[in-house]
Amino acid sequence: MSQIRSGFSNARIEAIKCSISLGSDTKETADTSLEEIIANAENEMYKDKTMNRTSVDKDIIGTIIETLHLKDPKEKQHSMAVRELCSKVGHALHLPEPEIEKLKRVAYLHDIGKIVLDDGILSKEKLTDEEFEKMEAAFCCWIPYLKSF
Repeated sequence: MSQIRSGFSNARIEAIKCSISLGSDTKETADTSLEEIIANAENEMYKDKTMNRTSVDKDIIGTIIETLHLKDPKEKQHSMAVRELCSKVGHALHLPEPEIEKLKRVAYLHDIGKIVLDDGILSKEKLTDEEFEKMEAAFCCWIPYLKSF
């Protein structure tokens, strides 16, 4: 299992880092059914998946934002500027430090939905109504993920 994990550690499909959840069990007595062994291995796999879900989600989000920033370096500058501005607002409001850190993470990721947009839309000064709708839809699909950060 460690060799399989190691093999997946740097695997990517396009820009997305792959992940895998594994589980195993061993049949040690003749009276243990194969169904029980398979169920135990499945339970171990689901436990592995649950334990590593947050880490995998953060890796995926990190890879997506990194890809967006490589696609358009101005987006990275913008993300950093928004993060800094939100930090200042959080301090001015005397928010607790954990809340300021959360605000900074969400501010940095606020444009993550742009990854699904064509390069032409990203670089345009003025958008058509249809392009604006695409941009709006790109943001809305990421709101549930940003809430978890």
